[in-house]
Amino acid sequence: MNTKRIITTSLLTILLLIGSVSISYAQDKAYKLYPTENIYTVIKLNTRNGKVYQVQIGMNKNSSKAELTVNGMALVSPDEEKDGRFELQKTGNMYNFVMLDRIDGRLWQVQWHPSPDGRFITPIY
Repeated sequence: MNTKRIITTSLLTILLLIGSVSISYAQDKAYKLYPTENIYTVIKLNTRNGKVYQVQIGMNKNSSKAELTVNGMALVSPDEEKDGRFELQKTGNMYNFVMLDRIDGRLWQVQWHPSPDGRFITPIY
């Protein structure tokens, strides 16, 4: 009976370790998509360098589809890039996200918008 309990405990431990490895691996991808409240828009984040794009999708083949730049400038130098470094958090405003640099804690307001003049990124001090 003790042998059966040890084997069961060992298998459970192995499964938990495999699960935690999978979870951390999933968080460290070069790109991540974030949904918005607009069913035709998602935000694409380069988690390595902080570049942000607004992706427009359509419901049929005649709908306009595009990848639009919100922030085309890297926020870190190439030698500082790391998968999973940047992440976005939704806010109460459907057009705004807060971006976090998970390494040094810096923050930015990221705004997507249907109009090019409404898209921007700005540091939060």
